[in-house]
Amino acid sequence: MRRILFALVAAVLLAACGRGAAAPLPADQALGFNDADVRFLQDMLPHHQQAIDMAELVDGRTRRPELVKLAARITTSQGGEIRSMQAFLTRWNRPVTADGGMRPDQSQVSGMLAEGQLEWLQTLKDTRFDLAFLTMMRTHHGGAVEMAAAELRSGSSAEVKALARQMILAQQTEIRQMQRWQDAWA
Repeated sequence: MRRILFALVAAVLLAACGRGAAAPLPADQALGFNDADVRFLQDMLPHHQQAIDMAELVDGRTRRPELVKLAARITTSQGGEIRSMQAFLTRWNRPVTADGGMRPDQSQVSGMLAEGQLEWLQTLKDTRFDLAFLTMMRTHHGGAVEMAAAELRSGSSAEVKALARQMILAQQTEIRQMQRWQDAWA
């Protein structure tokens, strides 16, 4: 048995000798994350905050208890994800925002509301609010799904990829529910 193990180790060492020295990993990858992971988290933070801002408008503007429950679920789940994303960036000694604290150009972040849309949504009530909210939140969630899918393709952190998978699952489920409600309420 020892001879077999010795022969196996010798074969591996000889094979490695023929390849030359391994290139060192970039510092970020050595830590288990890369620039794509950092950018995903930095972009998703304001994205999630905007979803919470939208969800907070529901109370007092709708008569539909299912929409109130959805808004509460969005606020709770995305608030928790915000804390997780901030913790990753803090642990990695990376800024919470890519630009040193200034708000990112929202038009560059997939699914974000355009300038003035949140304010317009605040002016609506009842069915007009419900339908506008569903449309905007479905678009917003769709953007989050796109961003999470990009993280799965380009990121290297297993923890952040797990978070991205969780986001995709939750938000696709909510998108389907919102579409059913919108179809029924229109």
